Amino acid sequence: MKQEIFSRRTRDKIRGNLVQYVKPLIMGKKFPVWAYLFVTRNCNLACTYCHVNRKACEKMGMQGASVEMSSDELKEAIDKLYSLGTRYISFFGGEPTLRRKELVEAIKHASKKRNIFTQLPTNGTTILQPRYIEQLGEAQLDMVDISLDS
Repeated sequence: MKQEIFSRRTRDKIRGNLVQYVKPLIMGKKFPVWAYLFVTRNCNLACTYCHVNRKACEKMGMQGASVEMSSDELKEAIDKLYSLGTRYISFFGGEPTLRRKELVEAIKHASKKRNIFTQLPTNGTTILQPRYIEQLGEAQLDMVDISLDS
């Protein structure tokens, strides 16, 4: 039996989104193909090489590093990105899984309502909490990347 990397739903989503890109690209239209949406700058680890967590951002003088969007604001950002042509979103952080409720709602909104391909980079330390993986699956998360160097 052949092992599939992506589910049929995810493959259809990727294929459909790529088809939507062909005409605008040929016409020379510029739009954000893939977006990184910061769910949080907080992290439960302190990797020396990381520069996207709250402490590193504040050290570099970045304003608003501790401000986090509400669930409604995340959904509004997803809708805006969708209207601009974005069909792929990475839910980024710090460690995005620290905001479980907001993350699951945002992924569900992007994946189910907007048919956006969703990706989650994580250090993997929190997704083993009871029912978390199931909730991400029910929200139709398309891909998860677990960092092994955390």
